[in-house]
Amino acid sequence: MKITEDNTSPPDHLFLCYRWYKTYHKVAIIFFAVWISLNLLLWHPLLLAFIAGKYPVSTIISAIVTFIFIIPAPAYWMLTYLVNRTQVVLSRTELQIHNGPLPSWRTNQSFPIKEIKYIRVEELAEQNEEQLTWNISFEKTCHIKAVMRSGETIYILCDLRNPDEAQIALDRMGNWLQMIRKLRPQKDVV
Repeated sequence: MKITEDNTSPPDHLFLCYRWYKTYHKVAIIFFAVWISLNLLLWHPLLLAFIAGKYPVSTIISAIVTFIFIIPAPAYWMLTYLVNRTQVVLSRTELQIHNGPLPSWRTNQSFPIKEIKYIRVEELAEQNEEQLTWNISFEKTCHIKAVMRSGETIYILCDLRNPDEAQIALDRMGNWLQMIRKLRPQKDVV
């Protein structure tokens, strides 16, 4: 859950890493591990009959779709949050955002440093008890965004649960950008 900085990276790069795994994912991992185990235990005779071809094709197709939603989809979601991380690399010329190692809905991106107007933290509004449905805590959620010269907003880090940590990451990236812009003054840099 913490943002870490790689001190072994080259001196002309700033490397930040943010793990997607949060403490409340433990509950989901335990639930889906039990869920998957029970489903495999209860459904395996039926799955073996489907593989053997004892049912019509339409029944097999509907069973496969159901099977995908009850076992592989939750397992993949669980693995994604367990192992994935966002890596942000700022070099002298570009900002790289890499999400992985497993493919997910967050895309890898790369932008020239000179196109970044500024970087900011967006704190999402705190939720009150009436708005909570399944959330466990009242923590603030923050996103770190880059505002480009074109006006486009790019998410750098999403769903940070600690506003202080988000501010530290923002300060590190802001200091890096100021240092780079001093080393390479450009007409179009604000």
